[in-house]
Amino acid sequence: MFDLYIQENECIISLNSSGLPLFQRGYRESIGEAPINEVVAAGLIRMTGWDKKTDLYDPFCGSGTILIEAGLMAANIPSNIERHHYAFKNFKNFQPEVWDEIYESANKRCSELPCKITGSDISSEMMLKAKRNLRGLPIGRFIEVGNDDFADTKKPSESGIMISNPPYGERMGTEIPEMYAALGDWMKSEMKGYTCWIISASEEGFKNVGLRPTRKLRLYNGDLECSFRKFEIYAGSKKDRYDDNGNLKEEFKEK
Repeated sequence: MFDLYIQENECIISLNSSGLPLFQRGYRESIGEAPINEVVAAGLIRMTGWDKKTDLYDPFCGSGTILIEAGLMAANIPSNIERHHYAFKNFKNFQPEVWDEIYESANKRCSELPCKITGSDISSEMMLKAKRNLRGLPIGRFIEVGNDDFADTKKPSESGIMISNPPYGERMGTEIPEMYAALGDWMKSEMKGYTCWIISASEEGFKNVGLRPTRKLRLYNGDLECSFRKFEIYAGSKKDRYDDNGNLKEEFKEK
């Protein structure tokens, strides 16, 4: 299988060893109106520096992509373990016995996760889709999802990391300024002790969060230019974070 890419006066011919794109993991039975690409979700998780031990929560989990990618990472299970067809299997030099050995040696089981991974979404339809996607995976029974509005949700644990992909207003009819303002208020009141990461293409939305990000990363979700921002929601007061000389304590400094 060959891929042909033409741009202006340049032509690139590539041998496609995958067939279907690698982001098509094989575990998504159902998706929503604005799903995040599996590879993007995995990339976001890695960009946060998550240690696979800290509790992880997504308040806009949709069909569960971020939760599933995190669960597979935490369990050390290859993300494409549910996928069986690759174009390289049609190559003349394909060695099925080598592939079988590699595949069989990969971890496919999970007896428990080293952390709590949870998600919620206001849409009951999305919850059904998330549960369908989770049920066929070895990590599925260890990930909790609930049909809840973020504003009515209590943090799952005293501390952890939040990674989420809320609506941007591009494909879903949502009152963006109001929703992001409510999200910021909820994070300030409920998510103390958490590091919160949000990806969005809505600059207007970010302006209404009411929190100063400690880090901004520019990236694309599909063809949409987005910002991935980190918000530290400290559990203590400002006095707890600074020493007597007014210097930020080492444990609160950006790593």
